[in-house]
Amino acid sequence: MMTEITNTLRIDKLPSVNNMYEPILHKRKIKNTSIVYMHYAGMHLSHEAGAVKEEIKRQLKLLNLYLPKGQVDWDKPFYLNIIYVLKQGVLRRDLDNLNKCVIDAISEHFAINDSRYFDERMRKFFTVGSQYEYIKFFLGQLDKKVADMKI
Repeated sequence: MMTEITNTLRIDKLPSVNNMYEPILHKRKIKNTSIVYMHYAGMHLSHEAGAVKEEIKRQLKLLNLYLPKGQVDWDKPFYLNIIYVLKQGVLRRDLDNLNKCVIDAISEHFAINDSRYFDERMRKFFTVGSQYEYIKFFLGQLDKKVADMKI
């Protein structure tokens, strides 16, 4: 059984991630005219979302956290619990997009496909007068195999 990995990341202020993705637009000019039009070419991760992911991955790398060798049973699903401790009141912050960025960063760092999380939990708290905000996470494996998770 895999040993649970837990740690707390400290951030000056967790940014607001209002938009996870931004459209990719290309300008095209019609030859021999002054007509320019915008062409939609897809979506990419927004600057704010990308910055959050990179900061989380940077801290995880500095902490030297990795999956324990020989303990991971890839037939078993994972769980990921995340606790946010914020500087301001919990009702002022919508964490849905931020939470997805944090999940993606943790998943990429540990090389886990996030579809393997069968139990994800997110909680948020606030503390008065703190200089920092914190992300505490718990990553581990469930006891049952994926094939046994049927209803």
